[in-house]
Amino acid sequence: MNAIGRVWWTFFTAIRLQRWLAGSGLVLAGLLGIAGLLLREPLFGVVFSSLAFFILVVFPTLFASAAVFRALSAPRANLLLPQFRGRMLVAILALETTGLVLFALLLFALAWFGGRAMPLEPLVYAFAFGTATFMLMFMVFGDWRWMWAWIGTLVAFSVVGNAAPRALTAIPTSGWLIAALAAWIAFGGWYLRARRISPLWLVPRPPSLKWPRSRPGETLTREQALRVLISAQPRWSRWLVAGIINIVAFAIVLTVFAAPNGPFLPFTSFVWPFGMMVLLWGKNMAIVHRSRLLWLRVPGARDVVRREVERALLRNLAGAGLLLLGAAALYSSPLLAAPPREVLAGLALSIGAGLFGTYAALAAIRGNLAQLATFAVLMVAQFGLLARLSPALPDVVLVTALELVAAIAFRALAVARWRRVDWLQLRPLPQSNMLRGA
Repeated sequence: MNAIGRVWWTFFTAIRLQRWLAGSGLVLAGLLGIAGLLLREPLFGVVFSSLAFFILVVFPTLFASAAVFRALSAPRANLLLPQFRGRMLVAILALETTGLVLFALLLFALAWFGGRAMPLEPLVYAFAFGTATFMLMFMVFGDWRWMWAWIGTLVAFSVVGNAAPRALTAIPTSGWLIAALAAWIAFGGWYLRARRISPLWLVPRPPSLKWPRSRPGETLTREQALRVLISAQPRWSRWLVAGIINIVAFAIVLTVFAAPNGPFLPFTSFVWPFGMMVLLWGKNMAIVHRSRLLWLRVPGARDVVRREVERALLRNLAGAGLLLLGAAALYSSPLLAAPPREVLAGLALSIGAGLFGTYAALAAIRGNLAQLATFAVLMVAQFGLLARLSPALPDVVLVTALELVAAIAFRALAVARWRRVDWLQLRPLPQSNMLRGA
């Protein structure tokens, strides 16, 4: 039980940002509870303290638990521990149970204040939501391309409109409960029998290609070093073809499912900037991490090396901008007939998000805490202000301004970090004497 308890506690405290959010959530929930008592409004204290606790403690733990679970399950040495995978399953189920118990307490308090019996259906829906979130995030942290499942689900719900909630409510509560239990049984059977769990895959891994040959003591030219840095990127033709296929598929979905006057996904929706921010950040992080191979081997000042890497990142942003122009042409076409103001606002919104993702990756030469905190703030702003079917123009302008300010700040941070970085700590490991034939 001690091992299961330690793993359960690790789900809450594994990430430093998560610990800060949890501490802030507990303090804020306590202050709101005290305020409710002082104002003699216990319902106010219960509702708002619970919101603070769930938003800052429970939800981050729910999304991070899949990454922690995969990170602990991947090392094969852990299989030598007695009943390791069984204890991991019990710990993650204990975490899900903890969330359900906390949610049940909130429902009981609200029902008690309202003078009615506590409903059980929300508990089943919360259990199904937590199960689906963990399963999908577990796959996303194993292969980042599963992120398209999130985006595709959001697009499908936006395109179908009111038909999606009606279809979901038609499913009985027992159906959701049986589906969630079946998912856990299938996952547990696979997890206990899997020979290997792939490690965390937080950024896209480039395809392995041949790198220029050089001896360990030889200084690379700038051209060779940059070829090492850029050659592992997929070809622009593949990038453009994939983007064109996505745009055409999106147009077909809109043509088939969207009614003539029905709701569809607007160009100012949070899906476009959020997708640009995540995909460019992940794609460019691979280049920034590989730039450590350039330590002290590229002739010239550090600013010269940083400018070369920055140009490589901006070329990725330009490719994404071409895809955005294709999407803008689709929205401006008679198929969707979006107003020009919405198209221009959507372009500015998505390009601002792409700039933030680009320069957040450039500043990640040392550390990721500031980027993660800012990403969380922008994600909350995008979800909170742009989740409606027709976001207001002032909200779009506010989110775009936040993205641009964050991009400018991270570019200044990147310049400072690249000038002060200790390249000796980032250099590749020296070649073994045994491999040198000593």
